[in-house]
Amino acid sequence: MSYLSDADTQETTLQQMQTYSQTQLLKIAQQRVSNFHKSRHESLLERNQKGTITPQERLELQDLRLKADRLMLRKAYAWDILGTRGYSMPELEESEFSE
Repeated sequence: MSYLSDADTQETTLQQMQTYSQTQLLKIAQQRVSNFHKSRHESLLERNQKGTITPQERLELQDLRLKADRLMLRKAYAWDILGTRGYSMPELEESEFSE
């Protein structure tokens, strides 16, 4: 998938989210990266910093980073839409950023 077609897909997804119900948006907003993927990402980052990462692992690292970025974008946009509908965001200590 090219960068432009991926960007178009993301834009379409974000536009569609404007029609989602509060329940659907909350489900997106509360999604988290799995512990396995988080651990794997950290492991690959360490290998990359040490210079011991293989070309295949570098591709995997890029893929994990892209997936995490997409998730963060969808979550932020879901919270933005919920906010415009009068739903309050949780306090910072209640969110995943406090872990």
